[in-house]
Amino acid sequence: MAATMARATRALTDLLDKIASTQKYKDPVIQLNPINSKGANYTSQLFGVTIKGENKPDLNLFAKVAVIGEKVRTQGICKVFDTEHYMYTKLMPIYREIEERQNVPEEHRLQMPKYYGCTTKEYEEVLVLEDLTTKGYEVRDRLKELDWKFATAALTELAKIHSLSFAYGIENPEDFDQSCDILNVAMNNDDAMNVVWRRIANKAIEMTVDQNKEWMQNFLMNYGGQSLLEYAKPLRRPALIHGDFRVSNMMQKIDENGRVHVKIVDYQTAQAASPIIDLLYFIFSSSSEEFRAKYYDKLIEHYYTQLSLAIKRIGYDPEQVYSREDFDFEYKKKLPFGLHAAVFTVPLVTIDAANAPKMDEDMDISRFSMENKSALFPERLNGVVNDFIRWGVTCD
Repeated sequence: MAATMARATRALTDLLDKIASTQKYKDPVIQLNPINSKGANYTSQLFGVTIKGENKPDLNLFAKVAVIGEKVRTQGICKVFDTEHYMYTKLMPIYREIEERQNVPEEHRLQMPKYYGCTTKEYEEVLVLEDLTTKGYEVRDRLKELDWKFATAALTELAKIHSLSFAYGIENPEDFDQSCDILNVAMNNDDAMNVVWRRIANKAIEMTVDQNKEWMQNFLMNYGGQSLLEYAKPLRRPALIHGDFRVSNMMQKIDENGRVHVKIVDYQTAQAASPIIDLLYFIFSSSSEEFRAKYYDKLIEHYYTQLSLAIKRIGYDPEQVYSREDFDFEYKKKLPFGLHAAVFTVPLVTIDAANAPKMDEDMDISRFSMENKSALFPERLNGVVNDFIRWGVTCD
């Protein structure tokens, strides 16, 4: 693993030299500062980067360097840098052109960090973006309860992504279909992931309170018979979704008026799927039972309202693109995915930084479940189970 990391770090320094040259830094001094993600990131080593040059302002960057062991690479994770590179170099320019052509006001445009470069060669994967912390953004504490302002700001950005992918599909359907194929090939390794899923599901059953264990076992047995990618497939209009829409993959800034601004910073699991998947994933990976009791219905309404507004801003009729009837139908059918999202992601979201497994050649994602000793893990998971039982949700 050390040799792999050294190889990727050399690739980073080579890429930074190219960026410095492109940005016209003569005889640059490049400083690398490792960032501790505190258990929030399991595929990358993060770096803050400063490029200094004579008579030039400092250029502050953020870099991700792959630390993906062989076992995780066999579980469909190895192409995540290709996916993110594709999002920034292929899809984001398309989305920006749509917004500019439709004169979408700046405040309503998708908020993106600036992209500087990427290396996708296997074992040398690197991505470099602007450093948003220098502009007042920070990663929200993943162990902290959601609040309404942050949750709605996050879903507003999500609605923009989905609406722009709808427009892309309408305006250039052949190219859109090609993008869907490219992204889904990058994500597709069901056999390996199903092995991981079974281990994680068994741990979730163990964590479920006694009176609900049988229900949970039956639910996961039925769910486990389906391919995860099959379950994510759209029943109405397809979208290019985020795929891992949780607190750790976005940054927030609170302005002087108390308004929360959110930028999504990780597109490594983008894929073609139902937009409902992102919505459910966010809610059930990131919120408590108490938060959902207060805000669940309001969050669902907020997302669709913002999606409709975003569709209108780019020149389309929501009723023709993704009607409320379509949304309600697909939401009802996809709701069982919410428990899957909780089973898979709550161990990642709730693990204490001190207990987060270290990446090595034998590491796989199931270790987040196996090694999570946090009391928050069973609390959050059982809260989702309680909701699903109360709502009468089944996995048919």
